[in-house]
Amino acid sequence: MKDTTKNNIYNIVKNYNDVLLVDLMNHLHRFQWVYQDLHISCGDDIIYTGHIYGFLRFITFLKDKFPNCAIIVVRDGYDKERRGVVQEYKSNRTHSHEMYKYVKDIVKFASMMDGVYVSYHPDYEADDSINVVSNFLHGLCERYKIKKNIYILSNDKDMYQLVKDSEIAPVHIIRKFGNGTKWMEEADVIDVAKVQETFEGVSPCDLVKFRSIVGDASDNLRGYYRFRKKDAAAIARNFDYDEENETFVIKEGLEKYKAFDKPLEKILKDVDIFKNNYKVMKMKTFDFDIDLIRLSKDEIVESVKEIKSLELSQYITNLCVKKYSKYRNEVVNVVSPAK
Repeated sequence: MKDTTKNNIYNIVKNYNDVLLVDLMNHLHRFQWVYQDLHISCGDDIIYTGHIYGFLRFITFLKDKFPNCAIIVVRDGYDKERRGVVQEYKSNRTHSHEMYKYVKDIVKFASMMDGVYVSYHPDYEADDSINVVSNFLHGLCERYKIKKNIYILSNDKDMYQLVKDSEIAPVHIIRKFGNGTKWMEEADVIDVAKVQETFEGVSPCDLVKFRSIVGDASDNLRGYYRFRKKDAAAIARNFDYDEENETFVIKEGLEKYKAFDKPLEKILKDVDIFKNNYKVMKMKTFDFDIDLIRLSKDEIVESVKEIKSLELSQYITNLCVKKYSKYRNEVVNVVSPAK
């Protein structure tokens, strides 16, 4: 781990109340649909800006609602290994060139706000980055008894395997916020009980096994045909998967019942389905980076001009009037230069 990442992590743990891990592409897809009619005209071209508007508005919402929070914007890399294991992986997803075109700029715009960091590795997906960052933060807080709320902001159910309940540093997922004064009380917050309620009693630590059996339509991963979810949950709860020997081992202290025989036989008869799904769905670990982007004066000027050209000046207002930005004075000078 780079020294800068270590320093940023320790700064986050020491100085902020809550840590919010934001799955960038998940939210850009969502806001592209919500604000699909938002666009600007540029000559003969139309540039759709709904995803940019929605995401920057969302970052402002988070700064409003979570006083003294650290926001880690997590970008997707491209995982060649996963696509090598299962050729059909995510082949059912359509990607908008317009959305990807502004990803670097969106991260830069968001980073103009105080307390906004970015995590990105070109060879790993955002899920994996969120996995290693949340685990590291959770472990650090537990070790030093530092109370901290760690929230993952994503609608991706793959993230459910990262959920942890803890009195010191719980890792929970916020899928949706409520409205008005009860925005947090009415939020859809995923804890361990919600995971078990959603997946037939399966805990986060066993979830990858369950989903490897039943498949995941959103990622175009097929499971076993007509395999009962009840049986998949029983296998996931009671057995560990031995990757090296490609078999299942009953968990220590449990008895093997005959009821498990037929479901296990079906899996082992075509074990490649489970094996490949497991390799794809299991979160990876790696040496991650968390950067605090520091913009030069020229970059601030270019960013503000870009925001204005996209007709998103409300975001500049939030940076300046609400004093969210460490670059407030520089931004004001660009918007209203001294005579």
